[in-house]
Amino acid sequence: DRAIVYGWSLGGHVAIELPSFHPAVHGLMLTGAPPVSKGFFGMLRGFHANWDMLLASKKIYSERDAERFETLCFGDSADPSFREAILRTDGRLRAVVTRS
Repeated sequence: DRAIVYGWSLGGHVAIELPSFHPAVHGLMLTGAPPVSKGFFGMLRGFHANWDMLLASKKIYSERDAERFETLCFGDSADPSFREAILRTDGRLRAVVTRS
């Protein structure tokens, strides 16, 4: 059997690694997976630096933090439900995920 793998963002980077581990992967489609190198500075070069990116690791959000993070992620296309979801997110998860 043959597989075509679609990867988005971090999933795109996972997809890039898959062919070397699984011979069934015969194609990739990537979206939103910026070119990055190993290490902290390599990762930064793959993104447009913005101080609001630091909010991704903040445990507790104020309403203003949620507004800034929403704008960073979605720009003007944000739906009101997005900010509600951002505020509902367990901040412990943000702190853990960004450490890895």
